[in-house]
Amino acid sequence: MKKKSGRRILSLLMAVILVIGTLQVPGLTLKVRADTVESGTCGNGVTYVLDSDGVLTISKTDQGTGEITDKPWVTAHRDDVKKLVIEDGVINLPDSFFGHFFELTSVSIAGSVKKIEAYCFQGCYKLGELILSEGLESIDEYAFDGCKELESVTIPKSVSKLEGNAFEGCDKLKAINVTGGNQNYHSVDGVVYNSGYTCLIKYPSAKEGGSYVIPDTVTEIGAYAFYGCSALTDLTIPASVTAIGAFAFAECSALKDITIPASVTDIGRCAFVHCDTLTSITMSVIGDFCFMECSALTSVVINDGVKEISYGAFRYCPSLAAISIPKSITKIQDNAFEGCNANAVITYPGSPGEWSKIDISDDTYWGQITLNCTGGEIVESDECGNGVSYDLDSNGILYISGTGAVTNHPWKDNDIRKVLIGKGVTDVTAAGFINCSYLEDISVKNGNKVYSSEDGVLFNKNKTELIQYHCNKDVDEYTVPDAVTTIKGMAFAGCSALKSIAFSDSVISIEEDAFKNCSSLTDVYYGGAGTKWDTLKNNNIGANNSSLTNAKIHYMKGSCGSNAAWTLTKDGVLTISGTGEIEEVNGDSWKVVDVKEVVIGNGVTAIGDGVFGACCMTSVTIPENVTSVGEFGFAGCDTLEEVTFLG
Repeated sequence: MKKKSGRRILSLLMAVILVIGTLQVPGLTLKVRADTVESGTCGNGVTYVLDSDGVLTISKTDQGTGEITDKPWVTAHRDDVKKLVIEDGVINLPDSFFGHFFELTSVSIAGSVKKIEAYCFQGCYKLGELILSEGLESIDEYAFDGCKELESVTIPKSVSKLEGNAFEGCDKLKAINVTGGNQNYHSVDGVVYNSGYTCLIKYPSAKEGGSYVIPDTVTEIGAYAFYGCSALTDLTIPASVTAIGAFAFAECSALKDITIPASVTDIGRCAFVHCDTLTSITMSVIGDFCFMECSALTSVVINDGVKEISYGAFRYCPSLAAISIPKSITKIQDNAFEGCNANAVITYPGSPGEWSKIDISDDTYWGQITLNCTGGEIVESDECGNGVSYDLDSNGILYISGTGAVTNHPWKDNDIRKVLIGKGVTDVTAAGFINCSYLEDISVKNGNKVYSSEDGVLFNKNKTELIQYHCNKDVDEYTVPDAVTTIKGMAFAGCSALKSIAFSDSVISIEEDAFKNCSSLTDVYYGGAGTKWDTLKNNNIGANNSSLTNAKIHYMKGSCGSNAAWTLTKDGVLTISGTGEIEEVNGDSWKVVDVKEVVIGNGVTAIGDGVFGACCMTSVTIPENVTSVGEFGFAGCDTLEEVTFLG
């Protein structure tokens, strides 16, 4: 009887199981354990298990470091993984390791992982749940790029590095919240700042509300800070901001207009690229490709003080019709306005001649637009050579353009204030600049293969020949660059205001008439000693240079011992360098009347007889290494009041 009873109970239980299997009973769930699809090792003491529910679990064993080094599941099961669980003990998530797992919806990362490397979860389009644990320290660039279903993220307080583009392309991201107590980052209403609220790190792409006012504590808008914020229509940047990072507002497709305050002195490349509804912009600084492909941009105002329009700044802005460029602009880089409206009008407050002085790297675009120079007009134009012509504007600026040599100068010399030589001009010998008594500046366009200019003075290309000085009436002294070896004929002729000239001993030739009629020239500061000057004067200074040779000569350097040398500044500071004894070297000494102060180097050990005799200094300090001072070493130094010996 007992055996039959046992059989009945067993049969009854089996029947109940069958009923449950075929009927849906409210509140009752029958959980069947998922099967293992694949498992194995994927690192140093790291294993993985992928089950039939699409859960990929990565764990650390009792042995090894816990470093993931391999991803054997990728080839066969990339699209089978729906949930990723990184368990405690695993220490890393390598670069691009889980990129483009298109079915991945949930990720949970244990705190033993210190760093999520670049591109780790890039392109996980369905990822909507992300759990980051305390212990995580770094989230690298593009780590979650393109995770389009992600709506919110909580950053643990342990994170010390968060790249601004870590969540780029997260089109539904409404908030990034930083856990309280983080020493490096804070969040306000889902917007991430550094700990001092001086840098705005990241504004979520889908944050609700079309306008945003950046707090006046902020001095820097970080790279990628507003990248892809498609709902942002209005933005207020406070005067506290001084820097805007690269791609900071790129792809803000609803942003209509923006004023960049004058306080901003640095804008990174592509800062506003592809802002499709941006119609107007006012700015005081421009970065490379700054407004490239802003298809609706119609008006640009560049504030005075900006010196350069950067490479590709307004490239492919087909609607751009009005551009205001200030007189402060000195350079426009390549492709700055490539692909823009061919009917655009540029308003420039200077004259056509002043516009011509701007270094424009690529001239091809400028021939298609209307240039409105409000500061003057062309008053004279004509040919001045075969293939060479000139324009003279109402401000006295002469622009010589074309390709070839100047063979005549039809302009009136006294009308010329400034000269600009185009990049194709090969010879200006016949230009007659020496007769332009009011000439203040000569400039050469970049790219000219024959000439160059510096501080308004004309040189050959490598600046070894000084060809023409500008004879500006307001300048009475000039220092010839050290690279110059030849001062060409007529270079300074007629410069009646010039009182002093300085040049180094690298000058080995001064041609005929170079300083003709320099009636005010009184002082020549020669970067050598008497012997070298005498050689130059007697052999290599051409005729009609008496204004130079009759001026007072000041020698600026020479030798004063076997291993000692001296230099003398225009202010009268004599510096002795080298080692050993200072002694007078015949024909290679300074002029005593020029010496006002003496600086003796520590390597000097002795001062020879009569070395400083009759010098006009008031004090001298003798280093401790000097062991002897010869007879009459300082004899006749009537102005010497104080001698300090450090020995």
